[in-house]
Amino acid sequence: MITNTWGIIGMDCAPTMRALTDYVVALRWTLNATDGTYRGSAYGTASFDVSLTSPKYIPYADITLEQAIVWAKNSLGVEQVAMYEKAVADQIEAQSIPPTINPPLPWNI
Repeated sequence: MITNTWGIIGMDCAPTMRALTDYVVALRWTLNATDGTYRGSAYGTASFDVSLTSPKYIPYADITLEQAIVWAKNSLGVEQVAMYEKAVADQIEAQSIPPTINPPLPWNI
């Protein structure tokens, strides 16, 4: 079983926007996965429309990790979230399956 852990490593803010301070306009996210033995990872940026509807304004000091992850996933969309989670699962699978090798032919040994 693979465990996915989403994280946020940075948030970019507009210092002031329509009387709001530190309005988040982009997040830098990470996705780390493990099956207990092998690991996979991905990272990227989620940007937001600054229309003040996405993400919902929350004072910067009150933003939780969980809320920021929801914003990042919503920005990516269900299909891209699934794509990234499959990509890290594929990384783990590739590590758990021995690579193809090309040993010498037995009659040449």
